[in-house]
Amino acid sequence: MRLFTFASLAVASVVVGLVTLAPVSAAAAPAAAAPAAAGKRVARRAGAASAGEGPRVLPAPLPKVEALPPLPPVARDVTAITTLTSASVGEGTSGPSDAAGPAPSPVAGGATEALPALPAAGPAVGSGAVSAARDVPVAPPGGGAREVKPTGFVLQLGMGVLTPATTFISGLRPLGPGVALELRLGYYATPHVGIVTGFRGSFGHELIGCSVCSTNGYSTQVPIIVQLADKDRTHGVYGEVGIGLGTTYSGPAGNGATYSFSSPVELKLGVGYRFAGAHGARPATTADLNVGVDIGSIESAEVRSKSGGTVTDTSSEPTHVVVASSLLVHFSL
Repeated sequence: MRLFTFASLAVASVVVGLVTLAPVSAAAAPAAAAPAAAGKRVARRAGAASAGEGPRVLPAPLPKVEALPPLPPVARDVTAITTLTSASVGEGTSGPSDAAGPAPSPVAGGATEALPALPAAGPAVGSGAVSAARDVPVAPPGGGAREVKPTGFVLQLGMGVLTPATTFISGLRPLGPGVALELRLGYYATPHVGIVTGFRGSFGHELIGCSVCSTNGYSTQVPIIVQLADKDRTHGVYGEVGIGLGTTYSGPAGNGATYSFSSPVELKLGVGYRFAGAHGARPATTADLNVGVDIGSIESAEVRSKSGGTVTDTSSEPTHVVVASSLLVHFSL
């Protein structure tokens, strides 16, 4: 029994020793293999050197980059920035002090941040200031009417109707209406005052109630007129006052007879309206509606018969009135 016990202990001791020595042997095997592998690499390099190949050059390691220290924080005056921003957009009332902006207040560090001053000439947005560009007249888009000055030369061309409202000679039938043509040229020294002169003629007058009379009557006159414009020479209402020089009325009186009346000077009164351009622009060309009245008296009347006899009357006749209405094309030169 004791022998069996001793034998079992001996077997167990041998088994324990084998188990303990096995890991140590396994760890020593790679260590022994490492020198062998290194020897093989050395031999390979030696072979390469003997074959004429150059040794390999390993790149140098990169230098270490040192981290830069962080920048110190910059102190800002939030109050000054807010105040200047409010003044630049026109908050509150605008004044001389708003253009330059308030002085920046000191910050906690004792330093102030210098901010650029706002321009003093520009009006603040929202402060009620009107831009000067609004006062400049702008021509309508699409190449509209050319802008002209409110002063300068003017030219008027037109036609209308000339109607005698009363008789020229006592006991003679009144004349019927005729077609009138007008040509005027003048100059506006100021936007509101101008003087024009030219020529007015009419034709187609007939003695009313004369069945044998033709409509070949005509008239001539040289007007000199002062125009008083409400706005300027290019548009708006205007009034007229002046004189008519060398006014004559001539035509057939029936049965081959003719008449001729003359009035050296007549008073002229009138009113007109000159249309404005698109968008209120001052156009170079526009239109006038004009109504005028001639007031005068015939100083010389002559009636010539078919046989050649002449009857002349140089006495003053009653005052007559002639109404002229016309549409004129107005050119601002």
